[in-house]
Amino acid sequence: LYVDYSLAPGSALALPTPAEATERALYGIDAPYELVIDGDVARIEPFTLAVLPADASAVTLRSADGATARVALIG
Repeated sequence: LYVDYSLAPGSALALPTPAEATERALYGIDAPYELVIDGDVARIEPFTLAVLPADASAVTLRSADGATARVALIG
């Protein structure tokens, strides 16, 4: 699985969390973004691979710093 997301400034995107997708990661391509997992917020810098926990029930991506951010979902 490979999905290339482009997050507009101020936008948020809720990712589906299918039970069969236990190994997934996000890679920030060009700008920082915020990753919200079950309510916990983390700022992810570009060129960083963030591995998603298999038991996450809610995952949301948010743009950061008023910039467009490209984020790749790999799984």
